[in-house]
Amino acid sequence: MKKTAKIAFIFALMITLAGCGTAKVDLGTIATVDGEKVPQALFEYSLMDVQESLKDEEKAPEDWEKGKIDGQNATEYAKEKAQEKVKEIYAIRAWAKKNGVTITSEDNKKIDEEIAALKKDIGGQAKFEEALAEAGINEAVWKEVRLNAMYEENAKKKYVDGLTEKQKKDYYLNEMKLAKHVLIKTKEEDGTKYSESKIAENKAKALLVLKKAKSGADFDKLIQEYSEDPGSKSIKEGYLVGRFSNMVKPFLDSTFSLKYGEVSPELVESEYGFHIIKVYKTLEDKFKENAYAKTGYSDVDNNMWGSEKERIVKEAKINLEQKKYDEVTIKK
Repeated sequence: MKKTAKIAFIFALMITLAGCGTAKVDLGTIATVDGEKVPQALFEYSLMDVQESLKDEEKAPEDWEKGKIDGQNATEYAKEKAQEKVKEIYAIRAWAKKNGVTITSEDNKKIDEEIAALKKDIGGQAKFEEALAEAGINEAVWKEVRLNAMYEENAKKKYVDGLTEKQKKDYYLNEMKLAKHVLIKTKEEDGTKYSESKIAENKAKALLVLKKAKSGADFDKLIQEYSEDPGSKSIKEGYLVGRFSNMVKPFLDSTFSLKYGEVSPELVESEYGFHIIKVYKTLEDKFKENAYAKTGYSDVDNNMWGSEKERIVKEAKINLEQKKYDEVTIKK
């Protein structure tokens, strides 16, 4: 998909601020989620976002109508992923309204200020409208995207504010883990990948560390001697990890597949390199410093909201306007 600098600017901001949008300006309803209407514009923009992500992952076929992704027709695969995106967004919006969350005048003022700032940055009203039109959106779509983001922000606050200390402590002790790891990198700090020979050399080193760890070597000493992650050396008790922590998926998956005291049976490979992971139980005496943040949300808050979101979305019901849904196509 070709985009001018202006379109890229709008596109990046839309994704950053809310994660979905539209490929054409159509505010008609394409679905409902727990009674909340999903504008066709938002669904189609979400589909375009999925399409771009699949291209980045090198999964996108040349022919979307005939190609396949994971054994499924590529177009239907992408549309199902877009459906998942809008289901999450509007399920949270429905939950928010059900639980008394509202969009305040201050929220609306903030949205208006964001739009005004964006117009100024892009060069005025005319250029703003031109960029939006080229990207296939309009100001109404932009506001809908920001409203959805506001609903989630306010819903999270409502949920977290209602948590008791006992609920937080139970979650911290039973749903979160401490993970220590040795990282052997496969790329430079600037993201440049090492040469194949360097990666092979580092993999051999990582396998040696893994063998030592599985043989019962002192894991803390292995971290100090081999790990290339400064945090793993300075955070003595290990990283506090929940299923919704902001960590790479291979690290999370491995952490929650291990029992306390276990070492990952194989190397765990992520975009950063090779990990050797050992898991521990959370420390009760560290509960309060992990459960209560001086500003914003704590790791416990974020993970508890992640779990609640998962529940909300799983229980939500999406009803498609089937004819409209069937007519949506991939934008080449």
